[in-house]
Amino acid sequence: MKQLHGLNSFHSFVIKRNDDGKAVLYFKAWCTTKWDSEEFDPVPLLNSLPQGVPELIKPNYAAVELVKLRRMVDKCVTNGVFRNEEKMEWLNFLQKEDELASAYEDVEELVYRPGDGKFHFTTMHFIHNDSTSKLNVKHSF
Repeated sequence: MKQLHGLNSFHSFVIKRNDDGKAVLYFKAWCTTKWDSEEFDPVPLLNSLPQGVPELIKPNYAAVELVKLRRMVDKCVTNGVFRNEEKMEWLNFLQKEDELASAYEDVEELVYRPGDGKFHFTTMHFIHNDSTSKLNVKHSF
């Protein structure tokens, strides 16, 4: 990926495919500013095509706090900010997010270590095969 610099004074961004089929970043100062394609040159996002298959990195659903979002939806309904249709739209969205989060519950999280340029498990695991049990037990350190 290309390193992006000097964009901290911009607040509105769009990623589009240019005429050459490459992803480029367009930007402007504010959402209320009109798009002027000649004011700033679009920034190409990739120097080359990615090689191989990316590693799976577990999303951090704990940081999203879906329960807190549900309470906020209820509060918005109580305060008259949301109508019933908007409440249902949000609750349906949050239900789908719950389903996505549960799909990742048994996925091991990986961390990137710049020193060796690889992804690693956050904890060390080994599979203990207990001869008295038919189950393999996973131990964490």
